[in-house]
Amino acid sequence: MISKTNIALIALLFSSFGVFAQTTIELKVKQSIGSKAKLSRFVGKEIEVVDSCRSNEDGVYKFALPSNANQGLYRMVVGKQSSFDFIVANEPEIKFETIVFAVEDSLKVIVSKENKVFIEYSKLKRSSEQHLWMLGSLQNYYTPEQPFAEQLRNERQLVEFEFSQKSQELSRVDSSLFVSNYICLDTRPFVVGATSECSYKALLAKDWWNGVDLNDDRLLNTPLLIKNVWDYLENSICDDIYDKEQQDSVFVTQINVLLKMPMSERIRSQIVGSLCRGFIDTDYFGVLSYLLNNGGEAASILRNDNEFMARFILEKNLAVGNKSSDFKVKPLMGKSFKLSADKSKYKLVVFWSIWCPHCVEMMPSIISIYNDYKAKGFEIVAISIDEEVDQWKKFVADKQFPWINMQINADFDNPIIIKYNVDETPKMFLVDKNLKIVSRPSSAEQLKLKLKKLL
Repeated sequence: MISKTNIALIALLFSSFGVFAQTTIELKVKQSIGSKAKLSRFVGKEIEVVDSCRSNEDGVYKFALPSNANQGLYRMVVGKQSSFDFIVANEPEIKFETIVFAVEDSLKVIVSKENKVFIEYSKLKRSSEQHLWMLGSLQNYYTPEQPFAEQLRNERQLVEFEFSQKSQELSRVDSSLFVSNYICLDTRPFVVGATSECSYKALLAKDWWNGVDLNDDRLLNTPLLIKNVWDYLENSICDDIYDKEQQDSVFVTQINVLLKMPMSERIRSQIVGSLCRGFIDTDYFGVLSYLLNNGGEAASILRNDNEFMARFILEKNLAVGNKSSDFKVKPLMGKSFKLSADKSKYKLVVFWSIWCPHCVEMMPSIISIYNDYKAKGFEIVAISIDEEVDQWKKFVADKQFPWINMQINADFDNPIIIKYNVDETPKMFLVDKNLKIVSRPSSAEQLKLKLKKLL
């Protein structure tokens, strides 16, 4: 026998999640020409078609979603090109009205609290983005020092501030609505008091998740959540401040802050899974180690990838603080060269190829760094893995690379290739005179920052 109390609790549970027999969606199009309409739902950034129909004689398109349909962001496409997004969440009836020649701009919400707020927010966002685009276009015609450029910057800041304020007001119309959470996730914090780009990013990251309820799995049915995770991490990138190891550490800190926030297991799993897929082919091994140790079941993406795990184990021996392997090779010029015989304070061992676009693009910056630090005890050992030796020799001669140049075969059984796990180019190791690895830069900027601190 079910008690009255239990019946009341069950009724409350069902009403909280808006479980209706179905959700009906209607769009009345004035001056309709009878085009077909398609209803689609968002699953992350992917869009899946749910249903399609033609209008009745009154120009009304009707759709019915079952009670177990995903709640979140949906899209309706009328005809070939006209479309608009809207929210399905805990409402049995959703009604819109519009004009055939301006479906999105003329859209009116007849029935739906969620979408009255959502459509108002969408129009506000579209208007602000258009205003900012025009200001940005004008800024291209002026140098930063010109008075009008300053005026444009001030106006841009005002537009951003007004958008932030109005968005917050809309998010507070009814905090029980899903659209409130959606708006909080979709809007960036308005930052004041930043003294540099990096301080601006730090302040942005600090307030990034304000007001966002990560326990709401419906966020997964929008294109926002995972995109926002990566945008959040982009705030950690400061090329003019962090060397490679610092950048790795900052990534870990930011990920740790995020994953310690209250969130549903589904959302946590999706976030960890996306991070694993995004970092798996990088050499940010601090991040990868953190995900392996703290990512739970979602980190099985890493653990079950045999190729990754083999690389991860090999790279542990090449971590900062470990001693790199010595080797002896005949360079392009001079006698045989032994790495340990060179007593420079610091040496960059870089594996590269003339067929690697990033390597070639990076070399002018590396030359500049070399010229700045050579006299302070810095040397470069550039090891080409090109098979076309003559082309490599010509390239080095044409570019006049001033450091120690050598070439080795990129065979799987080459001991240098094995010991340095050369699985990509460029691959760089900054070592001291005792061959201890002091940094694993991924870019010329990270190398320069490290040398600036060391020399």
